[in-house]
Amino acid sequence: MATRSRTSPAAAEALRLGAVRKVGKALLAQEDKLGKAMASRIVEEIPRYRRSSPDLLQDVLAGATATGQLLASAFAEGIELRREDVEVVREVARRRVHQDVSLEDFQHAYRAALFAFWDACAGEATRLKVPREASLHLARFAMQAMDLVTTQAAEATPGRRPACACRADAPSGT
Repeated sequence: MATRSRTSPAAAEALRLGAVRKVGKALLAQEDKLGKAMASRIVEEIPRYRRSSPDLLQDVLAGATATGQLLASAFAEGIELRREDVEVVREVARRRVHQDVSLEDFQHAYRAALFAFWDACAGEATRLKVPREASLHLARFAMQAMDLVTTQAAEATPGRRPACACRADAPSGT
């Protein structure tokens, strides 16, 4: 009678984490390309950035590259990002405030860039033939990291709220 080999939970977790690390290392190997893809997605999706100065566009590329490198490094090391790990994101947010980029455009830019990052992750997972279960783990890992990045980006813009946010004490019609 044939017996099925069962992988222990610890071994299965190690395989899943190994897949995350492989994808992270592959992304790190092409971090300039990744940063350009993230910055391009921002410019494609958001009119404000298409009309921006060359200096702002260069800064968008620098911020996207730094964010991509941060995420890819966390993946390559197999570590979950923490608040204290994402100072680069808060710094980009502070620069955008001084560059008069609206909170809506800034948040949209981060979402666009992070979707480009995810597309690169999925592409690498496919290229590396990452198994389904490990791909799902990669997706959870990515979503947690991306959630932290977007939260920190929003929190780093003190006193700024989306235009759709309404103050309870504001007179109606304003």
